[in-house]
Amino acid sequence: MTRNEYLSALRAELKRRGADDIEDILAEYAEHFACKLADGYSEEEIAARLGEPAQIAAQFDTARGEARGGGRGAQRGLTGFALGFADILVFSLFCLLWSWVAVLACGAFAGALLALALLIPGFSELPWVYLPYMPYWCGAVVALALAALGVLFACGTVYFAALARQSFRAWARFHSNAMARAAGRAARPGLPIWPVLPPQKRRRLRLVALVSLAAALLFTLLGFAACASAAGRVEFWHEWKWFWYV
Repeated sequence: MTRNEYLSALRAELKRRGADDIEDILAEYAEHFACKLADGYSEEEIAARLGEPAQIAAQFDTARGEARGGGRGAQRGLTGFALGFADILVFSLFCLLWSWVAVLACGAFAGALLALALLIPGFSELPWVYLPYMPYWCGAVVALALAALGVLFACGTVYFAALARQSFRAWARFHSNAMARAAGRAARPGLPIWPVLPPQKRRRLRLVALVSLAAALLFTLLGFAACASAAGRVEFWHEWKWFWYV
């Protein structure tokens, strides 16, 4: 059964059983198809894993759901209490993850700014800028390394921002499903924790990250060699008195 055939059959079963929020349910199952297709599964395999549309629609039968939900107040309360404690820990992890995204974004901005500062003649002469001395051609090579590093940090920012967003959505879905099961209602399909990127976008992001990493390593080595050659010694930072206080 293909994606469209499955969703059409599910729509018909949901209408026959008088389910509420039919369009929302269909949108969630369509998203589940999209996630699994991005992971390499075929439409037929996804449909087989989900089960028969009639069985899924039966879970959303309004009258049966109300009958199953009766007398489960204690279970709902216990589930909500446990999830409340879990929310505190998960919220802390989300804060750490978004903090890491902010660090990567600052790294990308700093790499681009330093590269421009080294490439623009006279930039270091501005009163609010301090750059250590080096010949311009040495600075140009170092600037390329910093620019490549900034691009690498930008790729990391994009990926980890997508990871943070998808992880939050996955936890929210788990949260709502746990409460739904405790109340005897139907659970929606789970969401993956890892970001679901289209295959083409995922390949491009990986390619840009690998190329920028290779470029950063290459230009770092070339910059070190250029500075050592210009200074006449390996410890060029001593020759140019980078860390000397006058």
